[in-house]
Amino acid sequence: MWVWASRNLRGGKPAGRFVVRALCGSVIGVGLAARAVRVYQGRRPDRIQAVNARKSGIENDLLERHTGRHVIFVRYTGTQSPHEEWIYNMADIDAQPVIWAQDMGAENSRLVAYYPDRSFWMSSRMWIRHFFSCTRIRSAYS
Repeated sequence: MWVWASRNLRGGKPAGRFVVRALCGSVIGVGLAARAVRVYQGRRPDRIQAVNARKSGIENDLLERHTGRHVIFVRYTGTQSPHEEWIYNMADIDAQPVIWAQDMGAENSRLVAYYPDRSFWMSSRMWIRHFFSCTRIRSAYS
């Protein structure tokens, strides 16, 4: 379609050829300029990705520091981005070493009863430099 439009626009006239070449050059120039800006600003995926993209790192860190299986309750404060969802698990939830669950207050006791062999954590999300910490609220071994 682009080729067809450029042929019709050009129409064999010198002014038409100039317009087509200018448009093509502009598209390429804008793409190169955008890439140059990203390189200049140092925008790498590890710097611009969403905070919840580090979820697997948090899980690995928790598993390295504390053996066993865990449940992390996440309390939403209303200030988080709707595009950064923390609570999602694989299909076989019971087989996961770390389960993420929404803090439901008194309803959490039902989950604690369902998983007696797990340690339970309450997230205290502090977004200074994307720091995430958890406080143990119940250990499987206590």
